[in-house]
Amino acid sequence: MLEALESCRGLFTRFGGHAHAVGFALPSVHLPELKLRLDSFARARLTPEDLLPELRIDAEISLKDVTPDMEQCLRQLEPFGQGNPEPVFASQGVSLLLPPRIIKEKHIKLRVSQNQPTGRGSYNYDAMGWRMASRLAAESYQPGDRLDLAFTVTVNTHPDFGGLELVLEDFRKSAPAAVPVYI
Repeated sequence: MLEALESCRGLFTRFGGHAHAVGFALPSVHLPELKLRLDSFARARLTPEDLLPELRIDAEISLKDVTPDMEQCLRQLEPFGQGNPEPVFASQGVSLLLPPRIIKEKHIKLRVSQNQPTGRGSYNYDAMGWRMASRLAAESYQPGDRLDLAFTVTVNTHPDFGGLELVLEDFRKSAPAAVPVYI
């Protein structure tokens, strides 16, 4: 970003920055020219692959591993931010228990469960997807669907429905299980 703005230096009345932050001031009449130059700069350097979102998963875990003790251990890693990102976990084959709920027209709430292969119970959690409601328009999600989740772990402190909660970073329908072929 710094290099892109440096290529437009002549448009600014003030300019400065470093690898993690930049700032500038410019007359509003230069805004259309700035947009054109930044667009040209990006088109000359970026490939379609550069624009694909990337999500770093720290560990794949089962929902049975999401416990109050785990959440307390995660809090000891704070503060999260630049240079210390919050751990992101993945769980595959999680069951959607209820139809997704849209909250305030832009967020979603999922109720998910994961049965243990040993038959020793299931683990149910609410999963909040901030600014993800538009994803429900693109694909239908129904109770019983199997999902793969990428999430962080937090505590919802609401007195009526608080507790451990998953905060979705991403989600998708699980790939169908391979059907064995017998010859």
